[in-house]
Amino acid sequence: MNARQFRQVVALAEAGSFRHAAVALKISQPALSKAVSSLEKELGVRLFDRQPRGVSLTEFGQRVVVHGRALIAAEDDLFHDLGLI
Repeated sequence: MNARQFRQVVALAEAGSFRHAAVALKISQPALSKAVSSLEKELGVRLFDRQPRGVSLTEFGQRVVVHGRALIAAEDDLFHDLGLI
């Protein structure tokens, strides 16, 4: 997993749908769907339960999001301290 993938997973968890998360991330919905599916395949677990009206986190997905938020915050803090954002 890399920082971009953590951001995608967190955005999807917060948005609750691929469409809304894709808009927030400024990428296409198919690109986000493919990225999440590829990550799930890489990890060997489902992060999201897909439903007709959105997504919900699996237990494993919940754990990934907790750590993802911490890593995103740390990365943002580093870039801020370096004056990059």
